[in-house]
Amino acid sequence: MHTGHLDSLILVSVPPEHGGIKGNYPLKARRLLLESRHFFRNKGKKGIDKDALAREILLMSWKNYVPERLHSQYSDYILSLQDLEIYFDMQEELLEFTAVDKLEYIKHPTLVIFGEDDIFIKRGRKLKDIMNCRFSVIPSVRHLPFLEDNEYFNMVVREFLTGKML
Repeated sequence: MHTGHLDSLILVSVPPEHGGIKGNYPLKARRLLLESRHFFRNKGKKGIDKDALAREILLMSWKNYVPERLHSQYSDYILSLQDLEIYFDMQEELLEFTAVDKLEYIKHPTLVIFGEDDIFIKRGRKLKDIMNCRFSVIPSVRHLPFLEDNEYFNMVVREFLTGKML
């Protein structure tokens, strides 16, 4: 770790271990269904269009992460992305990812922010083990607190960076 290169750390909606979609059975089932559909659709072709499949999975999964008022923005964003094949590599990496055993090495002041309704908040609570950690939960938001309640989010970040309660 290169902790000498920073003064403080802000982590937003990031659990110290992920597990990918393991345990989220409805999403896993949808992904398998979509992969099957794409397999049969592309049976006579060279291979599966992984970019299109990843886009379809991301568009179906937004309900877990994004409030209804942001659905169209999120959909537009996903439709604008290129090279989504990396999504599958990311999912494989996340299945194995854990940083729980490294939390003790983080000595800098750390702000951890989660939305109250974020599906990752339970795992994210392990981040409280970081020395000098301030754990902040933004009420009534999900996985994207900086979009869902940007005023509250910005206030929490400003308070942390300035050391002043606003």
